[in-house]
Amino acid sequence: MRKRSGTTFVIATLLCSLSVGGWLLAVSDDATPTRSAPATSRERTGTTTIARTGAVSRTLPDKLGEAVSVKDFGATGDGRTDDTIAIQAALDCGAQRVLIPEGVYVTTGLEIKETSVLTTLQGIGQPVIRLTTGRNRVALTCNKSQFVKLMDFTIESTGTKDDGNATVGILAVSKSYYSLSGLRFANFSARGLQVKQCVYWGLEDITAQGCTYGLSFETHQNIPCTTVTVSRAYISGCTRGLSFESSVLVALNSCVLEYCGSKTSDDGALHFAGGGANMSQLYFEANFRNLYASDAAMLFNGLFELTAEAPNIVKFIGTAFDRRGALRFDHHQLGAARIGPDLMAGYDLTIGTNLVAPLAGGSVRWGDTTKETIHGMATAGSWTTIKSIPEVEMTGPVNSRAHYEYTVYGGASDLGTGFDSGTILNGVMRSHSGTLPAWLRLDVSKGIQIKLDSTSYGLSYKIVLTRVYPG
Repeated sequence: MRKRSGTTFVIATLLCSLSVGGWLLAVSDDATPTRSAPATSRERTGTTTIARTGAVSRTLPDKLGEAVSVKDFGATGDGRTDDTIAIQAALDCGAQRVLIPEGVYVTTGLEIKETSVLTTLQGIGQPVIRLTTGRNRVALTCNKSQFVKLMDFTIESTGTKDDGNATVGILAVSKSYYSLSGLRFANFSARGLQVKQCVYWGLEDITAQGCTYGLSFETHQNIPCTTVTVSRAYISGCTRGLSFESSVLVALNSCVLEYCGSKTSDDGALHFAGGGANMSQLYFEANFRNLYASDAAMLFNGLFELTAEAPNIVKFIGTAFDRRGALRFDHHQLGAARIGPDLMAGYDLTIGTNLVAPLAGGSVRWGDTTKETIHGMATAGSWTTIKSIPEVEMTGPVNSRAHYEYTVYGGASDLGTGFDSGTILNGVMRSHSGTLPAWLRLDVSKGIQIKLDSTSYGLSYKIVLTRVYPG
């Protein structure tokens, strides 16, 4: 130490091996920074101590190895230079934390490798990783198996969701314990985020805009994603905003979806193909279609502004009488167990297609009761079987029998005589009118049959059949 102008200076020489061209920065005795020749191996292991109580000395390589910047490896972030090689060098350098300063970093594709020790990739000032669009390109592929945090940067493509290049923002397959926060995805023609067969993924404060699928969780080798939480996501302008394929143990909280879905295809802003989720405080606005769900178990708790140009589609398409998905809207939050109407479409909800005449298909099961709608065209002048009932449900052991109620019409005109309702029990069909019409019967093989004459009624028929099975 020495005194100068009444002030005490501590002059220390800092020797660091991470300097340009192998030269080292030092501080001379008069406090002037100088550049010295490359240091020896012994000099490069200098130490540093932070000015805090209890702090210990550490070697400079150990201290600086905790975090590196992509700019330490030559990345420019100027929006023009291809920074792929520089950023990849930072990801591969062995640091646990890699920082991306503010800027626009052009790339043709990056990878967090399977052998990487990286735990955190973090932006400073919301930098942009910009993928130069190209066929099947992925901006960032995550191949490290687990324990990775991706934070506070935008990842975008130079193309659009309609460019046909099948670009992806982030891709991860069979990875677990990933945390994503403060990320923004834009302009990818396949997926903004594509995750397959994941376990324990947490996402918060995520934005996806202008992608074919915004955030997509998919199966891999028939194994779905499990234990996924998405909080405070904003999804806009995506054909499918949040898409799940057979995913289970999914929680969605405080998410906003707008300008998503399709009114010409079965794509919803919120899209489920199997699996299920527990959802709280979801907000839908100005979507083309809010919801598509096929064989999915969903619980909505607090659902707001469910309006869209096309109706919601909820399908249960498994084999008849098998276990199906479930749909529940918590009445404590909504005031009633209901779905807000799609006013422009003219109806509230399509379950399968069986409730929207004249389309056919599907059945709906409520506990031990199954309701099924069947319609078609009969053969003129001949008995046509429109539904076969298992014989065991008619004449088998009492704990195997079922009770049916039917409502049926036959013909396109003269519906007063082509209409009937009644019950089927213990192998006997009974009309509520007291007399079974001549054109309707239950045959010896326990099939519901109809016989129509085109000159009288026309050949079309439709039956709504409710089955109660207490066994």
